[in-house]
Amino acid sequence: MGLSRRASFGKIETETADDFFLQQTTVITRATITGLIPLGTPLANITQVEVELYRVFPLDSVNPPSGNVPTRVNSPADVEIDSATRDSSRRTLDFTATLASDSFTVANSVINGINKKPDQTTLGEGAKTGEAVEIRISFTTPIIVPAGHYFFRPEVLVTGGDFLYLSAPDRAPLRGGLASLDPQLKAGAGLVANRHGHHRRHHTAHIQYDVFPGR
Repeated sequence: MGLSRRASFGKIETETADDFFLQQTTVITRATITGLIPLGTPLANITQVEVELYRVFPLDSVNPPSGNVPTRVNSPADVEIDSATRDSSRRTLDFTATLASDSFTVANSVINGINKKPDQTTLGEGAKTGEAVEIRISFTTPIIVPAGHYFFRPEVLVTGGDFLYLSAPDRAPLRGGLASLDPQLKAGAGLVANRHGHHRRHHTAHIQYDVFPGR
């Protein structure tokens, strides 16, 4: 389980994402994410959802990087694709939150313990319990992107708490070492990261899309 949140007083910025591949030009219309919010939190406290897409390093990135992480191979770029950003506060996406379980416990979590090399291995921060919530996202302005390898980075604002993305250990090969970007380290399908390091997990994002045949 990992956290994506904005920087605030006493809290560092962290981001979580999934990567995916497209074989041709694609219109992304909907997505679903699943996570935990604090026990007893009303669904109405979920006030905003934002989605960003990133290409893969070294595209849209400073190269060479700073060396804060073991590798940048197959990691998100430094900068998001601006034209692909969607935000409920700008009415470019709508979302609906549904309670999946009023009490759900995960065995391990990655929230604050994310460190730069050589202290990147922390083994997580232990079990967490909260309400399991499914958020269905509809892009009122669909996202159109060409074939390629991308990272899908959602962020959910919750009044009085955080949205922690549910995940499971990824036992697949690391494909050359999936890593976070720097200087503001990103996260993806195996990554939950801040400015200093990363952890590899498999997150529960589901993306629905249409394709343009022949492009």
